[in-house]
Amino acid sequence: AIEVGPEWTEIPQNLQIGEDIVRNLMYGQHYLKEISGAMNRTVVPVDLTGWTSQFPQIAKQCGIEWMVWLRMGPEGVGFFRWQGIDGSRLLIRHSEAGSRTLWQLVDGIRSKSGEHLETFKEVVNKGSYPAVVYWGMDLTVPTENQIEKLKAWCEDHNFRPAMVTPSRTFYGFDSGDDLPTFEGEVPSARPFTEAIFPGIVPLNVPAVHRMAAAEKFTTAAHLLAGHAYPAVQFREFWLKLLEAMDHHYGATGGGDTDKRKARTQRCVIWWAEDVI
Repeated sequence: AIEVGPEWTEIPQNLQIGEDIVRNLMYGQHYLKEISGAMNRTVVPVDLTGWTSQFPQIAKQCGIEWMVWLRMGPEGVGFFRWQGIDGSRLLIRHSEAGSRTLWQLVDGIRSKSGEHLETFKEVVNKGSYPAVVYWGMDLTVPTENQIEKLKAWCEDHNFRPAMVTPSRTFYGFDSGDDLPTFEGEVPSARPFTEAIFPGIVPLNVPAVHRMAAAEKFTTAAHLLAGHAYPAVQFREFWLKLLEAMDHHYGATGGGDTDKRKARTQRCVIWWAEDVI
């Protein structure tokens, strides 16, 4: 089975405005509704760090109930609740083995593989419930024999894997009152500003504000004077802006990517100012 996530793209949240986080979920869920008739209740931040303490509230309003954390959860905690500022709660499954460990172990590219294998075994065997282990690698295309390699590796190391989608990891789980609850900012999720953001984020802020202002002015002009409302163009430029905030943006990173992001953000600002 293939599960499509509810976010339009993968955006960090440390220095976002809030409107962009809402739009990212809103457009993603609307797209799912269009193509499948249903929305997704599970979000998986594959390679992200930095989560605002208001995300549980925003996510719940967009139909999200569950999250799978891969690289930023609290150490030693596989299941927990995350409570937002307003009291909204999400149920979290934390893949304590990380976001790349299994993939790199199977492919034999993990440095200090013996040490990481022992850590992996501890994570898998320590709980009374099946451990959630993410199998994948960002910016990497699976080969045709990838599943056969995984099966052979698990057989050699006496593991019994069950391939499931993120949402399936929550089915049948009894989320009783004994689960730990983390409130507000979770320190392991790196809620602070990271060094890379000053080169990427500054244009996000004016771009989001310009788009929001353009929508307000255009709505007023439409309602009061009958001017045409450019709904298609608004959606197109919001999506361009969200994609320019993506963690990778075109499956690349570095200086060239940052320049492309900046160009896209400037185009969005110019278009919104022209609308105003």
